[in-house]
Amino acid sequence: MQRPAVPAAALTTGPGGIASNGPGGTNLRPPADPGIELLLSSISNIKANISALLQYIETQPDSLSWPAILDRFNVIMSQIVVLSSQMKNDRLPDLRKLTVVPFLVSPDPDSTVERITEGRMATVNHENVPNYLRTKLDPEVENRFEAAYLRIPLPNTPAETLQKQDKQIQNLNKVVNTLIEQFQTAQNDWDSKTAKAKLPPTSDPNDTILLLAAVTAGKNFPSQMQHGGPKFPGFPQGNSGPQIGAPR
Repeated sequence: MQRPAVPAAALTTGPGGIASNGPGGTNLRPPADPGIELLLSSISNIKANISALLQYIETQPDSLSWPAILDRFNVIMSQIVVLSSQMKNDRLPDLRKLTVVPFLVSPDPDSTVERITEGRMATVNHENVPNYLRTKLDPEVENRFEAAYLRIPLPNTPAETLQKQDKQIQNLNKVVNTLIEQFQTAQNDWDSKTAKAKLPPTSDPNDTILLLAAVTAGKNFPSQMQHGGPKFPGFPQGNSGPQIGAPR
């Protein structure tokens, strides 16, 4: 069952707004301002770049590259930053003082609305008006905010309650600090063990084996040194020295 068209009962205009009664109801024409025109131009550029990016992704999936996509994202991000700075400009009129009110709510399609919204909304009916012209938070979000505000102690809160809250905060801070100290100690131990594990070795097992074999069995020595002894001046040549187990 479709609801009949319901005209708005009242209109509140902002400073400089013009309200005129015509055959189709009351029309609000906001004042022409260069700042608003600049915002509209910036928004149009952002929309055009987003559309170009989506078209690039949809029409050229085989030739996509991260550098090209990141470049387009950087352009869009810079334009959004510029738009935010423009909206914070003091010379821009306060748009919050302008009130937008639907003068005719109808379930029938409206070509003008569809053209203005670029096809996103075809009718101004009872379902989409509360969402598009909402001036308050969603009821669920608003309830969460109220519950959070109720937790904040009021100025007339009893002193005992405030003391209990302070003690709870102090105990929680102690627990958190203890956990942080434990984490830091564990991290320091881990870092020290890792540093010790990364130290370069001071000896080579293979070299140790070769050295023991050379001392005990004379391996890897030249045959001349093994049979004739070292040829140094002042030392006797050959096996002239005493031998173990030989008769004297």
